[in-house]
Amino acid sequence: MLKRIFFSSIGIFLLYNIYLWIFPLKPGNHQYASWVKENHAKAEMYLRADYTPSTVLCGSSLTSILNPWLADSIFEFSTTGGSWLTGFEIIRKTNKFPKRIGIELNFILRTEDTYITNQVLHKVWRPLHHYIPALRAYHQPLDLLSRPAHEKDIIQTVEQMTFDTVNPMSKTYALVLPEKAKEYQTPYDSLLLKEMTDYIIELKSEAQQHNCELFLYLMPMDTVLLKSNRIQVLLNEIESLGLPVCLPGLNRKWQTSDSEHLRPLDANLFAKSLVQWLNQNPINHER
Repeated sequence: MLKRIFFSSIGIFLLYNIYLWIFPLKPGNHQYASWVKENHAKAEMYLRADYTPSTVLCGSSLTSILNPWLADSIFEFSTTGGSWLTGFEIIRKTNKFPKRIGIELNFILRTEDTYITNQVLHKVWRPLHHYIPALRAYHQPLDLLSRPAHEKDIIQTVEQMTFDTVNPMSKTYALVLPEKAKEYQTPYDSLLLKEMTDYIIELKSEAQQHNCELFLYLMPMDTVLLKSNRIQVLLNEIESLGLPVCLPGLNRKWQTSDSEHLRPLDANLFAKSLVQWLNQNPINHER
């Protein structure tokens, strides 16, 4: 009995791989079982793409909500629960530099998620994923079954999720915002912020060697947080980097689901503003 189950499993695995070799599935938007799997899959999608997008956005879950509204030439390389540094480190360690990389400022001091980078860049697993497509994170059967069929389904799913989670008019939101406001009134540690800005200057120099330009962007949040001491000190500090900064609608009143993450309608507006800013600020060597 066990022998039959074993060989049946091997047979199904081989058939699934043959199917993927003949009819490769285009990586798309999944509803993953966990954020770790989502981050892993996103990294694999970037590394295995048959082209290098012109612009890559490296950020946190605040950036991930922009995905449905971004142009194909923009790759959203955010890591849920992480920061810009994880995506950026994967790019630099594989030398797959785009023409332009955006660095999200909101959680600038968060460190690299080494679990994701080690998994994606593993000396053994990475080659195996190249030849055995069923091992890739975005080809896992359970996740594929849960993938929304159309982009509008993704948007509706996110909208419903954020509405059900925290409505800006709800009592829950009224409790969340004061706690977040208190947190944001404390500026980042000046020494840690200086170390990070120095590191970004190093990355800027390395990126230029690959004909890649960096820019900074701040994801909109609740107005109280945008005007907080932490954000104002951060914006003053990054002026020393000499990098373009995208701050569309900084004084606009944005609708969020939890004071930090934009609601879908506002994410759509910001995505359009971001794309417009990119078009108005062409890459230096293309001007």
